[in-house]
Amino acid sequence: MPSSPPPARDTNAPEHQRLLPTLLIPAFVTLLAVSSVNVILPAVSQDLSAGTAGLQLVVSGYSLVFGVVLVPAGRAGDVMGRGRIFVIGMILFGVGSLASGLAPDIVTLNLARVVMGVGSGLLNPQVAGMIQQYYSGESRGRAFGLFGAVIGVSVAVGPVLSGGLIGWLGDDWGWRASFLINVPLVLLGVWAAHRYLPDSAWHRQDGGSGAGRDRVDLDPVGMVLLAAGTLLIM
Repeated sequence: MPSSPPPARDTNAPEHQRLLPTLLIPAFVTLLAVSSVNVILPAVSQDLSAGTAGLQLVVSGYSLVFGVVLVPAGRAGDVMGRGRIFVIGMILFGVGSLASGLAPDIVTLNLARVVMGVGSGLLNPQVAGMIQQYYSGESRGRAFGLFGAVIGVSVAVGPVLSGGLIGWLGDDWGWRASFLINVPLVLLGVWAAHRYLPDSAWHRQDGGSGAGRDRVDLDPVGMVLLAAGTLLIM
């Protein structure tokens, strides 16, 4: 006897209307960090007496770690629960933003940017995964379309936002504010995630259980090889 089709999701329900902003606003904030940093480099160089190599790492360190983490983070969401990885990513991004904004030297800033990159790399695959999981049909297409728009708009808005903060607060505090502004947004995002993400988002997606099973599913050797290959290509 053929199995009955799964029940249709009511994408007009209030929980679905709140879910998409809960996912897309943190994604927007983390993706701002890709382009916003370009404008602040002269101010960072002056304030922290940073050389060319250190400034290059401010830009590339975040993007490099972000790219390396993306693929294993997607699998980690399947195994550990997308909601959990989403929130962990937000918290790491917030901690890195706070440390970046308070950095006393270029080394601290670059280490903090790496933490931000890890957080962003953990968070963004969960956005795509939860859109795929909780939306269907035309609503899924619209949700992915909005996600794509968020990516494009964040790249365009980042330099404008950073430049505006430097113009308003000056070189010394403007570049720091471009990082510190993320912290309250992250706190709001963590609260919204706990309030609005569905219960199923906090659990693994493939029905397995057990720590040993999780380690096998995550394939740590494969993740290390993938990361090494990505680093060599980049």
